[in-house]
Amino acid sequence: MFVAMRQKSLVLAIGVAIIFGGLLIMKFLKEAGNIFGEPGAARVSFAVPEDCIKKVTLDNGMTILAFKTGRVPKVLTQVAYDIGSGCEGDGERGLAHMLEHMIFKGTKKMVEGDIDEVARKYGATINAFTWYDVTGYWFEADKNNWKPFLDILADCMQNSTFEDQYLASEVKAVIQELNMYRDNHNVRIGEAALASTYPSNHPYHSPVIGYAEDVANLTGKKIKDFYKRYYCPRRATLFIVGDIDIEDAVASAKKVFDKVPDVEPAAVAKFIDVVPDMQTHSTKIYEQVQKEVLALHWLIPGLKDKNSIVASAVAHVLGDGEGSRLYRRLVDEEKVAEGVSAELEGTIESDIFFIFVHPKNGMADKCRQIISEELSKIIKDGVSSGELHRMATTSASNYFKGLQSNYGIAFKWMMSYFATRDEYEYFKEIDKLYDVTSSDVQAFATRHLNPFMASSVQILPLTEATQPMWLKAKEEWKQIETKILEHHKRTKPLDIPKLADSMPAPNALEFEFPKPTDQFKLDNGLEVIFHRDETLPLVSVNLSFRDAAYIASTLSGKVAGLAMDMLMEGSVGLSKKEIVDFFDSMGASCDFNAAGARISTLNSNMSDILKRFFHVLLKPKYEKDSFVKLRELSAAAIDRAKDDPRSVAMLALNQELYNGTEFAWSFEQAKELLEKVLLDDIKSVHKDEVAPEKMIMHVVGHFDETEVKDVLQKCTSDWAGGKYEERRIGERKFEAGKKRDIFMMRDQLFMLLGQPSEIDVYHEDRIPLSLVSRILFTAIGSRVWHLREKTGLFYAATGAMGSTVGKEKGHDIAFAIISPEKVDQVEKLFHGVMETMKKDGATSSELDDAKLMYKKNLIDLISSYDALAGMFSLISTIDLGFDYYDKVLKRVNAMTLKELNEVAAKYCDPSRMARVAVGRIGQAKPGPTAN
Repeated sequence: MFVAMRQKSLVLAIGVAIIFGGLLIMKFLKEAGNIFGEPGAARVSFAVPEDCIKKVTLDNGMTILAFKTGRVPKVLTQVAYDIGSGCEGDGERGLAHMLEHMIFKGTKKMVEGDIDEVARKYGATINAFTWYDVTGYWFEADKNNWKPFLDILADCMQNSTFEDQYLASEVKAVIQELNMYRDNHNVRIGEAALASTYPSNHPYHSPVIGYAEDVANLTGKKIKDFYKRYYCPRRATLFIVGDIDIEDAVASAKKVFDKVPDVEPAAVAKFIDVVPDMQTHSTKIYEQVQKEVLALHWLIPGLKDKNSIVASAVAHVLGDGEGSRLYRRLVDEEKVAEGVSAELEGTIESDIFFIFVHPKNGMADKCRQIISEELSKIIKDGVSSGELHRMATTSASNYFKGLQSNYGIAFKWMMSYFATRDEYEYFKEIDKLYDVTSSDVQAFATRHLNPFMASSVQILPLTEATQPMWLKAKEEWKQIETKILEHHKRTKPLDIPKLADSMPAPNALEFEFPKPTDQFKLDNGLEVIFHRDETLPLVSVNLSFRDAAYIASTLSGKVAGLAMDMLMEGSVGLSKKEIVDFFDSMGASCDFNAAGARISTLNSNMSDILKRFFHVLLKPKYEKDSFVKLRELSAAAIDRAKDDPRSVAMLALNQELYNGTEFAWSFEQAKELLEKVLLDDIKSVHKDEVAPEKMIMHVVGHFDETEVKDVLQKCTSDWAGGKYEERRIGERKFEAGKKRDIFMMRDQLFMLLGQPSEIDVYHEDRIPLSLVSRILFTAIGSRVWHLREKTGLFYAATGAMGSTVGKEKGHDIAFAIISPEKVDQVEKLFHGVMETMKKDGATSSELDDAKLMYKKNLIDLISSYDALAGMFSLISTIDLGFDYYDKVLKRVNAMTLKELNEVAAKYCDPSRMARVAVGRIGQAKPGPTAN
């Protein structure tokens, strides 16, 4: 559940120009040709939303910050501290992170498990994070059920018990988490960069999660003392974000948190100033991978420094998307890399600037040379006005998209506030981004990004000869792990939660699924569906294949995906550079893939955006060089997927579940198909599939319906053809109970259980089975979660009954990330959970919880315009009708325990489940890990 936060790229605040319930003022300045003298969206101006923000400082020193939004009926409450693992001393590494795991494990009046059950009762999402500078604990519930969590957060601030018996359970989880991070290459790169950049006595030197040796010596008393020493009201800020009455929300919070005693926090040692010196570091990490990863990094100022806005601007120009300098040079022009990005670590005192590269085999040095050349150009000449405009506009668009997430707002607002102590800074910075100049970028690069002073971290393939050394090291780690677990042994059974039963019933929330505001067909037969919402200056457009699920899942869909990928490579009269630059300058992201096409954009210049979109869609060049390049990149993506145990496991299980159908294919079959496909095949796919009768269009957001309808009619007047004929998969040849083990040299094992489902989305048992699935597998408080709490055998596990159901029947699936030696034990336990549900059914309280969770999950699914456009596409392509979810909610509300348990008895049978396990299981084999 709780993870040490790695915010690889902190998207810095850009500002607000939005309407929330009419309280904020939005204004677009449409100047002739815009201030940069090039085509593109005009600069955004705004009024600081002071009426939607309220700050209160309590007598105990605690701060309350509330922000009213209004598009979706959810509220997030988060207690955050301006302190994290950076205050740990020698022998304390990992204390802050372990504290995160323990904070919800019980207080003087709440036993272990009470908070989990209360969260489930009120349909809340619960999570936490630990970072070097900050710690946060949060709940998100619907707008009628968020206030109970104020009392819980306040109780945890004062009365958490940190019992040793509870600690014994969580140590198992943290050990699993340590192993997970060792398998996560981005985490490994980040930790290695921090360790080499900062001296051993600097707070950023050690990993947030800590070291095994320190975990072994943790006690409940140490954690409690640490908490009392640092985590006091004066260091705490309560963030309330969502659909609230702001005065009532602040008054409710004040009433609760005013009672928390004022305690003088212990002083924290001042951060050591790290002055760059004339040395660089090179770290090489060897793993069983087929593809190398290279990360170059530099020390730069942190978020508290005024240069943080410039740093994000430089990162965008260098490595954000296909229009960035490094992508164009490394991938498109020189063809020496398969991908590149520039990112910030996201720390307050100082920071690290990363350039991540996926070099082609043997091309790492060439990539370094090109990166050095491009940095030298910026240092010498700066950047163009067009680059700066595209950076600001794209960043503004991304910021508005982030405002659709309460958590996204709360997190970025927290980082901005803790760095500046100005509650409005988060809402002011858009002008600062637009005001970044070429000389600003040039000065920043000159001072901080000297290519000669780049340090590096590489993930490199193990040789066959060194694999025994790797395995020996893992066995030695396993011995340490065993000693730690022996030191933290639980003897006490789990407490029985009781608090939820004594709390009031949840408040009802009336919720109606959004409906189209217009539906029509163009003259060429393309069906178009509009949903207009004026909350944000954004529009999402989905142009989906009616058989999107089929195309995206089949082997032949790889060719369709390649045909769609090529559209951005050039069209009649337009180069790739012109296409990418146009969309970037409009604040529009445009994606073509095997499911269709998508635009997510600022809402200015919609006519021009749609015209360009359809030009690109309907008039591709399909040039030979671009075809060869993208075919190689697609093959490389397959090889990188082979390095990911999750991808390997999912593909292997898919082969078992859909054996004998078009949905069952291997990595090698996909690569072989790509090697054989010809440019004429790509052209043929485009001609056959990109047809108005075979597609359906959804437009969601803030737009002029008359204008958009007129533009669509005009720019598609020459587009015709394509009679739609539904495609379905053949009969499956599933082998019940089959076990398939795939060896990969990883610390953790990825285990999947699965069997074909007997239902499709139209089946009458679909909804009750979905509720059964939530009781078994979904979130904190599920039966699988209780299994995790009871045994400590896995850190992460979930599942779903009737997963991926649509026109086709789906499948039942469960997964866990575990230690290799635990696979048989965990498989047996998962079977037991399903068998118990089949035999004994659910309880009435479990049904009530599942009903509220279903409603909250549905609200989550439509929280953004992109998500809503996707949901409309799903509803349309599988012919559910736009009143489907209203009918579903009525059925959910009327569901009886008898009906639910009858469905559980019918479907909760794990006896046929196949198992796929990927990790250090079975016999090590040289060469590729999976096909």
